[in-house]
Amino acid sequence: RSQLAEWLGARTGSGGPNEGEAAFTPRTLRAPETTPAITRIEVERIMDSRNQPTIRARAHLADGTIGEWFGVPAGKSTGKGEPAPAPVDEAMVYIEQAVGAIEMFGWKVGQQAEIDGMLAANMDSWGGNATLAVSMAVANAAAAINGLTLADYIAALRPDARSHRQEPMRFYINILNGGAHVPIEESKRLEFQEFMVVPRPATLDAAQA
Repeated sequence: RSQLAEWLGARTGSGGPNEGEAAFTPRTLRAPETTPAITRIEVERIMDSRNQPTIRARAHLADGTIGEWFGVPAGKSTGKGEPAPAPVDEAMVYIEQAVGAIEMFGWKVGQQAEIDGMLAANMDSWGGNATLAVSMAVANAAAAINGLTLADYIAALRPDARSHRQEPMRFYINILNGGAHVPIEESKRLEFQEFMVVPRPATLDAAQA
């Protein structure tokens, strides 16, 4: 607890969420057309926290850059507006198809909007896991060539949006679960899946008071 409080104090300062941290200005990204081509997206089968199969992916670029791995989360439930995941073996094939589409259009790693638009158009066919794997593998590699963390790269894609660094630090405390995560008959389950408390103070000590 003391280490966490010290870290938060250094990040947020005692007087407010932005005190003690320099104002954040989104970085200017390399022009998309000057970024390297994607030569392949490497994909592997992994096991999630429930010991169920999922996938992880990373992008290889023409200049030798290899992005960080991105492991696709595999939740127990799927929301009404959430695309269903494809079976892992099929998702790996769909990722190859997505890479083929990227090569066909000649898109570079910096053309995140174009790639994501193509993925969104095929999400129902390829599955949410395959399309998310490709999108985040591309984003990780693009962040690397720009010398940015993934979070700062995403912020730079939308320079008009408020950065994560401009927002107060918040604690999200899960106090009660219902819905699909409760191992009882459906008629007795709470309709809400998660009940969470979000303390307003931005420091650990204030939130615990």
